[in-house]
Amino acid sequence: MEAAQAALIHAEKAPPSPRHVASLLEKTLIEAGELYKKDAELVRRLYTLSKDVSKGKRMSIQPKELRHLQDQTRDYVDRVQDVVYDD
Repeated sequence: MEAAQAALIHAEKAPPSPRHVASLLEKTLIEAGELYKKDAELVRRLYTLSKDVSKGKRMSIQPKELRHLQDQTRDYVDRVQDVVYDD
């Protein structure tokens, strides 16, 4: 979430609540071609997963799914860093 908020701040947008970050990413950085739709989808998925865990709806995660999310998140953070530090 912090990476998404940093990218939005860099784009001179006030980062909204975590629930709305993915939508603002779509409206700003994805439409501008700086990030991909899959990035907003990942942010949305991670937000939903964190809420499910905190509310007790999700009690475990399979190692394969966790590794996949970690890989996707590393790639996403690298893209965000390129956006923020490319100036």
